[in-house]
Amino acid sequence: MRLFLLSFLMIYTSSFAKEDEQPFKVPFSKSIKIDGETQEWRAIPFLSKPFGIELKPPYTDVMSLKVAMDKEYLYLLLNTKNHAGAIKDTAFLKIVVDTDNNKTTGSSKDLRLNKYVPVPGFEIVIPISINQKAIPHYKIYDISTPDVKPIASYSSDSIMNAKKGNYMEIKIPFKDFLKDEHTISRIIFSEVGHEQDWKNPKAYVVKTLDLSDRHKKEVVSIEEKAEIEEKLQSSFSVAWIIILGFGFWLVWPAMAICKKAGFASTLAFSCLIPVIGPFIFMWLICFSNWQLHSKFCAQAGEADE
Repeated sequence: MRLFLLSFLMIYTSSFAKEDEQPFKVPFSKSIKIDGETQEWRAIPFLSKPFGIELKPPYTDVMSLKVAMDKEYLYLLLNTKNHAGAIKDTAFLKIVVDTDNNKTTGSSKDLRLNKYVPVPGFEIVIPISINQKAIPHYKIYDISTPDVKPIASYSSDSIMNAKKGNYMEIKIPFKDFLKDEHTISRIIFSEVGHEQDWKNPKAYVVKTLDLSDRHKKEVVSIEEKAEIEEKLQSSFSVAWIIILGFGFWLVWPAMAICKKAGFASTLAFSCLIPVIGPFIFMWLICFSNWQLHSKFCAQAGEADE
């Protein structure tokens, strides 16, 4: 029985440890504010959607997660439900961070996220709770040593947290959990539901985050990239409108040429082919037999006789 339980635990541990092969490059943003509004998050891609498993009341269920950053903060946008009547002042989400992405450093092999999931090699844990008004607040703990040490705590009335509708915004200072030399970190996002949910591997979202842009002196924000792409697409659309318009403008004289030269008028529509259409039309006209030319040559031959 003991051997069976150990094997079962190893299988679950290996399934929890699965993570993306490629690190998720956290978007650099210059416009996100913790104000309860989500408009500035439109350009930010989802880190996970759907998120974890569906939790029933009285547990807060996280449905999706977005992350972004600037040079000083890591930002989270949580789309949640059940939070109005959920358990208050008890963590509904735990974030465990391997800051140096090195499984041989950090917490000991005996440290556990819960009774089923060991978390060796991690340095930081951030439990997120909600108060009676369903506004998030969190604490940061150092778990790299056997003695767990509190680092920082941000209450629900701080500028670090905001809530509006089904969305929660949180910003976490890098100075509280990440050293300057750390650029890639392994993170587990764990929903805290009923104990029976802890056995489900889907309750744990394991990601490797690339945070290297925060060290760059000059970095193009995701909003600036979106604006540049929009301008390029707009310029591209205008260019195609001009090209197609020029093609339509050529169709009418091309049809007149076809009529006078004895060709089918449909040949003129080759001018609508972008860029190369007019050249195709001229090539076909130049190297095809003209009925008008044949008649002219025949009349010239009869006159010579």
